[in-house]
Amino acid sequence: MRIYSPNMLEFLFGWTTDLPGWDGICCSCNSGGGAMTDVVSEPIGLVWKNVSQNALRKRTWAPTNLFGQATGQIPSGEFGIIYVAYTEGGRAEVADLRLSAFAQRLHDWERSAKIRIPISFLCRLYPRALGEGRPDLIESGVRYCSAVDGEPLLFEHFPTTVFTPAG
Repeated sequence: MRIYSPNMLEFLFGWTTDLPGWDGICCSCNSGGGAMTDVVSEPIGLVWKNVSQNALRKRTWAPTNLFGQATGQIPSGEFGIIYVAYTEGGRAEVADLRLSAFAQRLHDWERSAKIRIPISFLCRLYPRALGEGRPDLIESGVRYCSAVDGEPLLFEHFPTTVFTPAG
């Protein structure tokens, strides 16, 4: 199997890489020099989780910065519908904190006198590898409707996710 594939990491270290409960991994093993192998030796692994409140707060900024940049592209006096897509790599607790911080910050933009944002979308992308290392992507779309200028009917005319089926 491939070195460092989910199957190999689970076999060597007991790690389940699909939506893990930790923030990072560092591992190494001797495979005899190939990218594919059935035999490894000297496996060394480390997982970690940062539970500092200051570190968790810092990790919630990514989507709000992207949303702020997107609102800057709407000319004064106009309205816009915003899609923010970003790679979510954090464990569930961090992802939930990030989503909560994003929802709280939306109220700042909702009250702008210069632009109108009736609806917006936050698309969280979870890239992952399955089994022997096959690529996969999960997309979680969250819809927001402005309490000031929103019209829920608009959701029927715009896709909730960035990656939509063809046809």
